[in-house]
Amino acid sequence: MNIIAGFKTKKVWVLIAGNVIFVFIFIRMILNPLGDKIRKTGEEIAAAESRVKEYREIQARKDRIIEEYKKHKAYLRQPYYSKQEASGDLLKELEKIAHDSGLSIISLSPSGMTEESGVGLYNADFRGEGAIDEILIFLDEVQRNKLLIKIDKLSLSLKDKSAEELKLEVKISMLVP
Repeated sequence: MNIIAGFKTKKVWVLIAGNVIFVFIFIRMILNPLGDKIRKTGEEIAAAESRVKEYREIQARKDRIIEEYKKHKAYLRQPYYSKQEASGDLLKELEKIAHDSGLSIISLSPSGMTEESGVGLYNADFRGEGAIDEILIFLDEVQRNKLLIKIDKLSLSLKDKSAEELKLEVKISMLVP
């Protein structure tokens, strides 16, 4: 009986050793490559997520830049923008503002142009008459205009002793980048 018991014990040990070897081979041949592939795929996913996040940030910056460009586009000189066109635009805009505010234009004329470092400064002399509220509207509209217009000199005087109308003399300049 000892022989049979010893045979069964050896058989059990052989089965245990065979199972251990099988598990070791199974882990080495199947699970390790599978784990490596899963790890590598996880790294690729993390890298792709990182790129997507970066592209989103770039797109958000691009959208902000486009919005800023749209806001400032009116101030940029077009390559075909000549001195006459710029001066004419200034005079047309001043005439429109004066008309919209109710001012009477006495005279409106260009008074020269200077250019430094590719930036043009166009000047105009404006003389008009109107009530104080019309003058204030005119000055406000000049300052809030889409063109880069500023008031260099301002002179305000009574038209007559009744003081219902005032005379306005303004030297205005427009910057064209």
